[in-house]
Amino acid sequence: MKSSPCSSLAAGDLSTFPPPLAERRLRLADGRQLFWAEYGAAGGIPLLYCHGTPGSHLEAGLAGAAAARLGLRLIAPDRSGYGLSTASIGRGLREVARDLGQLCDHLGLCRLLLLGVSGGAPFACAAAFEFGSRVAAWGLICPVGPVADVPPEELPFFPWRLLRRWGQRPNSPLRLVPAVALYLLRKVPPRLFQGLALRLAEIDRRTLADPVVAPLLEASLATALQAGSSGLLADLASFSRSWDFSLDLIRSPVLLWHGRNDRLVPPRFGELLAQRLGNCKASYLTGEGHFSLPVNHAARLLAELAGLAAAATAPWYTDRCLTFPTPEQEMSMEQRIATFLESSAFGVVGASSNRDKYGNKVLRCYQQQGRTVIPVNPRETTIEGLTCVPAVSALPPEVASISVITPPAVTEQVVREAIDHGIRNIWMQPGAESAAAVATCEARGVNVIADGSCVLVVLGFHDH
Repeated sequence: MKSSPCSSLAAGDLSTFPPPLAERRLRLADGRQLFWAEYGAAGGIPLLYCHGTPGSHLEAGLAGAAAARLGLRLIAPDRSGYGLSTASIGRGLREVARDLGQLCDHLGLCRLLLLGVSGGAPFACAAAFEFGSRVAAWGLICPVGPVADVPPEELPFFPWRLLRRWGQRPNSPLRLVPAVALYLLRKVPPRLFQGLALRLAEIDRRTLADPVVAPLLEASLATALQAGSSGLLADLASFSRSWDFSLDLIRSPVLLWHGRNDRLVPPRFGELLAQRLGNCKASYLTGEGHFSLPVNHAARLLAELAGLAAAATAPWYTDRCLTFPTPEQEMSMEQRIATFLESSAFGVVGASSNRDKYGNKVLRCYQQQGRTVIPVNPRETTIEGLTCVPAVSALPPEVASISVITPPAVTEQVVREAIDHGIRNIWMQPGAESAAAVATCEARGVNVIADGSCVLVVLGFHDH
């Protein structure tokens, strides 16, 4: 295997670590390139690795040998703006998670494990939220948490307090701080590690001075910053803002590990995440720091995560690659609508008791056509004489098609729930469309109608 196209940027001997099994690029739906590398066992249980900040795919090499022994296939992408992945300005945590979702679809992953390390933790949390039941189990190591939700007095490391202020005042002169940090990172990575070590616990200082580990960390840093500052700045901006999803809605089991001697990312972040994640088992390791924990315990942490995977019953891989269809493979809109209407029963998400609302008119439209229809509304018991269900997940199996009349942000959540529930056809009424929701449908092979077509017009609704 030839060396990584990025690893030559940094000096040091990386031969101690196994080389990548593969290095690839994926063209995303919007035309950007996403680079990823793989380590461990080819064809093994897939584990998506979210690297730290700043970082790159090379980080995963630390765990490559342990992953191979455990039968894990480490899939390590470079986030947007890092390494060889195309930069994109202004992307939030969930948007980055959707990039990762496209990669998982491309690789044909039905289910997967997920791991976020340090600054990769917020993106792993977003991916766990976006992917839903697709994630069999996941882990967080020394995780960065919601900076905006931690009081300044609980952030002993000054840069975190500075970042918190930046999030509150994004147009202040504080925005220059990341640029200065980037200059130092790119010009003197070895000296940066030496300077950083001055404030770390002794065990972390020994880890950074290790002649085996240090070259890989320096190479990962150089690789991360080879294309400039966009990846780092995007991460810092994401950290400084409130997270745009609810941690308590994530149901998949998560293991969290944090070192009590971590002076870089305070354990308070880990404690906050553990409190908000409903299915979390947290371990706080006395005597371990930020760098020492993943280096010294990689095999143990991966083994614990693999242990949770043993309970998964669904297959890890699909027989087909869930890539976006080519124009030749696309159904015509007439075919999409015909397929949608083949369902023996329909759900109306956003059904309303107000007859002036489209959520009511769509419901009555199905009734006029003599079709079996079920209103979805968590605040109503009956609408138009029909018994309501509180959520898409409560719809009976015969419902294969749903009409969605919700705000676009709600539509995205509805789509994820519907796909997890086995809904195969989704019609977004005009005004309910969301580009992200449409992309999710297309990536998961769901028939979606979101071109402005209105079911009321198609079925000839008469508003008496």
